[in-house]
Amino acid sequence: MHAAVRSRVDAFVRDLASAPWYDRVSAVVVSGSAARGEEIWDGTRLVSDIDMMVVTRSESPRLARAISGVIERHAASGIDGGRIPVRALRSYRTVAFYEAKFTGCVVAGRSDCLAAIPMTGPLDIPRWEGLRLVANRLFEHVKLAAGVSDATTCARKSYEAIGEAQLITEGRYRPSFRARLAELSKRPSDSPVPALGERYEEAVRARFSRDTDDLPEPGRALDDLVRQLGAMLMTETGVSGPAGTQLDALSRQRRNLVHRAVWALSRLRQRRFGREALMRDPAIGLWADALSFLEGNGQGLDAHRLYSDWIAAPQPLIRRNDRTR
Repeated sequence: MHAAVRSRVDAFVRDLASAPWYDRVSAVVVSGSAARGEEIWDGTRLVSDIDMMVVTRSESPRLARAISGVIERHAASGIDGGRIPVRALRSYRTVAFYEAKFTGCVVAGRSDCLAAIPMTGPLDIPRWEGLRLVANRLFEHVKLAAGVSDATTCARKSYEAIGEAQLITEGRYRPSFRARLAELSKRPSDSPVPALGERYEEAVRARFSRDTDDLPEPGRALDDLVRQLGAMLMTETGVSGPAGTQLDALSRQRRNLVHRAVWALSRLRQRRFGREALMRDPAIGLWADALSFLEGNGQGLDAHRLYSDWIAAPQPLIRRNDRTR
């Protein structure tokens, strides 16, 4: 971890430790790119976030809000993240948890907290995580349309997601950008995106050196993102067809009734309740809406509203004991 990152993390931990409820915090973990020294700087300005996992045994919503309040006080210095219950670490197999286990840095509390994550290698990452990664990156293009992102970031994150999703599919995912680039350079992937290794290398170069000369435009990046998404959806559903059609079908197949009920209630409170809130998975339905919007078919859809809905929607995750790769 770079010294400039560590000083910001230390300030956050001191603030957190001064809270009267700090004894309910099991550990504080720096994860993501900042833990690996792969964060993005523009001179002395930190461009990327410092992802923090505040691990607690309690699952109290009130505690989560209190922790979020401390994080918000340090947002200007790049601190991001939130509360993670120990039960979530033990229960879900996500890319974020995989990276935290192998490259996360415990900066306060129990040094063994990450041992609870039930993943020992890349084959433990469900293929669903690759699909989720690519589908969520549609919202980089929604953000671009809303004017809250830029073309370079949009294209870079698209190709990073495509390469990482393909490595997850092939059981070759590695917990750092440089290791993933080496993996794609060592052996070409089976991605439907042409020259994926070259595109991923361009994205990584843009991340670290700010060299964007060879990075494709967002329009081409979106085409490639949808191409990758369509192939991964076909593997998931076993049905051919356009990505939008498959997302509509998938949103009805995934039957997390708790997610649907919570989402329907939130829409009701906003006076935006519709029958679709109960008929489809919230996140997958929003992926379908985002794709429709980006393809010019989303009549009545608004980029800002789509993005805020996506931020609020619960994500469909794979549990530890789900029989899926």
